Amino acid sequence: MAIEQSRFSDFSSRALTELARLRFFTGTPADFWPAFLAAAANLTGARLAVLLLKSSAAPGEWKKLGQWQVDGQVDRFSLAFSKQLVELAG
Repeated sequence: MAIEQSRFSDFSSRALTELARLRFFTGTPADFWPAFLAAAANLTGARLAVLLLKSSAAPGEWKKLGQWQVDGQVDRFSLAFSKQLVELAG
């Protein structure tokens, strides 16, 4: 249990450091959001993070702006989740 807590603490520390660094990010949004999703997912222990934006042009419509997955590979659970994203977001 102590090893697991230590590993989580290391992950949390690195994620918090990355989030602090991102507060002063000067790059493009296309570079920022994937880094933010990865850091936020690592901080929370999430295997998948998705960034959605509600459209101002078409109220009620959601647009997926980004996705990050812990191992970079899509599995059946991620696919099922992705298919329900709009419904869940609503």
